[in-house]
Amino acid sequence: MKKVFHFLNTGNYSGAENVVTNIALLVDGYDHYYVSPDGDINAILNELGINHISIESLSIDSMKQIIVKHKPDIVHAHDFRASIFAAKNAKLIKENNGKIISHLHNNDPRMAKVGSLPLIYRLAMPKFDNILVVSKAVINEYVFEHSLGKKAIILNNIVNQKMIEKKSVELVAPSSDLIMVARLVEQKNPIRFVKLVGELANVVPNIKVIMVGDGDMREKIVNTIEKLGLTDNISMVGYVSNPYPYVKAAKISILTSSWEGFGLSALEALILGKPVVATRVGGLAGFINEVNGLLSDDDEEIVEEIIKLFSDNDYYKAKSNAALASSTRINNIEGFISTIKKVYEGI
Repeated sequence: MKKVFHFLNTGNYSGAENVVTNIALLVDGYDHYYVSPDGDINAILNELGINHISIESLSIDSMKQIIVKHKPDIVHAHDFRASIFAAKNAKLIKENNGKIISHLHNNDPRMAKVGSLPLIYRLAMPKFDNILVVSKAVINEYVFEHSLGKKAIILNNIVNQKMIEKKSVELVAPSSDLIMVARLVEQKNPIRFVKLVGELANVVPNIKVIMVGDGDMREKIVNTIEKLGLTDNISMVGYVSNPYPYVKAAKISILTSSWEGFGLSALEALILGKPVVATRVGGLAGFINEVNGLLSDDDEEIVEEIIKLFSDNDYYKAKSNAALASSTRINNIEGFISTIKKVYEGI
């Protein structure tokens, strides 16, 4: 079987990493190898039985060493850094009759204006056999939109619904009114989320909120929670390998991202029948709406929607049912697998 080597920049486990594990599990007929530094991903890959090649850090040289040793048939480079490094190793990859796939999972705001990163990626494009992007927003927000649009294939993310449903009942999590599952980093704008909870607490003093995830903003978030007097309202559980019981036990899922390629945690929440209230960014606009939740950049409108979901049971049930129904349409696993296989085979 052909060998597919997935190169990733970190050992974290988040949206892009989730997608890669799904590719390895669902796209059969290939030997998949996950190449990354060690981290939270190790336990996940071990549990799922996915081959892991550990590297100290992703660089042009570390990628070259892997290519020389293993001679992959397909180099599947995930996001900008790995893609650029693959382009730098293109001659070596092509000598082994290999293909290079660049897969962009995020609409990095640095790509929206002329600078070194978007320019380097633009110069690397001719080296890629194919480019996959997670949403049209990735194309539209790239400074060299026309060049990317001519070569890119839009491939919406998918999740393993059966696995999510199974894992969601593996433990009993504490119930909550709101949940945010996200890395605690600038992109996800967790401070905005905490401030929204502060506004809601003025109306619903006993509101219970859970934040799942970790990151470099954790200390700042804790300080903000204390400053706003929300320590009795917000529980921070940190990173967990299985967040789904927490989502299942919550009433509403919130995502306050400043930018988002797709928004995988939003799709996961829909699958568990949770209305999603999110900011109007990136790929979220493709599947979150007023039927299954709300998409808005206005904090006052967001607060009003959440309060209505709390207070009107029929309104909540309608959006919960719509969340589940829409997830089936969005989560097109067969189409996802078919597109990946066509790209791998050059069809």
